[in-house]
Amino acid sequence: MTRTHRRGARLVIITWLATRAMLLGVAAYIMTSTGASLDQVLTRWDVEHYLTIAINGYRDPLDVAFFPGLPLLMAGFGSLGLPIVISTAIAAQGASALAAWALHRIGGASMACLWLLAPMTVFTAVPYTEPFFCAAAFWAWERGLNGRWPQVAVLASVACALRISGLFLVAALGIMVVTQASKPFV
Repeated sequence: MTRTHRRGARLVIITWLATRAMLLGVAAYIMTSTGASLDQVLTRWDVEHYLTIAINGYRDPLDVAFFPGLPLLMAGFGSLGLPIVISTAIAAQGASALAAWALHRIGGASMACLWLLAPMTVFTAVPYTEPFFCAAAFWAWERGLNGRWPQVAVLASVACALRISGLFLVAALGIMVVTQASKPFV
């Protein structure tokens, strides 16, 4: 690893830590100003739907809009006796770090840091599909660039289990396969 690469990796780690600290600070402010618990702060909007599906399955016909990947992960945490929302939020932090690492490998520290600093980064710190989808999709792309097609297939499948956007990823990866036809399948 070159000195420049190490410096870039350090910058990505610092940026990830800073954004996580900032988002935790916002959550703490909301908790102290409203009296809400961390679980209540994290269980908003779509999280409620995913949590209901994780606990009760797809009972409401409208729930089919939510793909099964995240509810399965949440149900897994629940089956281990862990607090579902908090466990999923912690896992989301790990997934956002993995996504940033993939971006660093694809396009360097600037790309990873810009992604971490984008306004939508708030959705990578809560129990939403975004951090898990981004980790799977970015790593699928990175593995595709390196001709690791069996790994690409697994990662793209995970992405498709999380969001409809996974289908667009598969289409783009298909184009990558065609344009990299000279590279051997590993």
